Amino acid sequence: MNCKKCGYSLWNLAPGPCPECGTVFRPSDYRLRVNACRFICPTAGCGQDYYGTDEQGHLEPSAFVCVKCGRGIEMDAMLVLPTVGVDERITKQEGLLWADRRDRGWVRAFWGTFGTAIGNPYRLGRDVMSEACNPLQARVFSALCALLFGVVGIGPLFVVVPMSQIAGLGVQGRPQDMLMFVGYLLLAFLVPALVLWLGLQVWGLLSHAALLVALHVGHRTEAERNSEMLSLGRTMEMVNYSAPALLLVGVPCFGIMLAPLGVVWLWVASAFALSQVPGVRQWRALVAVGVWPLLVVVGVVVWMIVMG
Repeated sequence: MNCKKCGYSLWNLAPGPCPECGTVFRPSDYRLRVNACRFICPTAGCGQDYYGTDEQGHLEPSAFVCVKCGRGIEMDAMLVLPTVGVDERITKQEGLLWADRRDRGWVRAFWGTFGTAIGNPYRLGRDVMSEACNPLQARVFSALCALLFGVVGIGPLFVVVPMSQIAGLGVQGRPQDMLMFVGYLLLAFLVPALVLWLGLQVWGLLSHAALLVALHVGHRTEAERNSEMLSLGRTMEMVNYSAPALLLVGVPCFGIMLAPLGVVWLWVASAFALSQVPGVRQWRALVAVGVWPLLVVVGVVVWMIVMG
């Protein structure tokens, strides 16, 4: 059990601020395997063990009277340790597959995370929150998605039309012409992928700025006021792991035409994932993630009216 912000080990620590970064943690924030962890009565001199049996590996009920010391206790006030004989690495439920790619294999981890992002963005958000914040590995994942979509969906548009003319240069046998041909192909496939990936990074940065504003506007719940889980890194993770929602951009030769639908899908998927951050309500996430594309569309329409 590690801090979701900095990764500090939280075993055998009283719930509260993380000793490393100060982020507040509770046992109920974590999805554990059934009977894989023992919850210890916090009363001095007691130390009675209890084992989580519900689907999240939590105690059921979460508040009760200790059978040893007779005092009322709550799960979120108890210390947690792995069950004797259980490796701490397998105490949590299966989380973000991409984070375990070295053990599961890159191909399986990539497509597993890809499928979760498309089919269940809520679960994607929960899986991301179950891991220590790591924006870099999220960016690697989105870069692979962008490369896939750029090469398959957009790249062919820049190759099909001029292919015969450029290929004609290459078959003349001159090395410089062949190099030009190969260079053109690389640019045709890699530039769209780079543009997609950079667009995701900009969207993530702007979404985080808008979300910070949204969290300070209007009536806020106690959870929103006390939320310490939301950071720029978390927002970037959610947006980058939602990159598979751009699947329609990867349709060969039609990717550009289907791009607007892909952007809408990305907006909804990343907002749903962000809503799994404690203290972030779904409507605020939808507004924060969608405001920038909406402003761009409005700006383009206004520009067309003025120029027309």
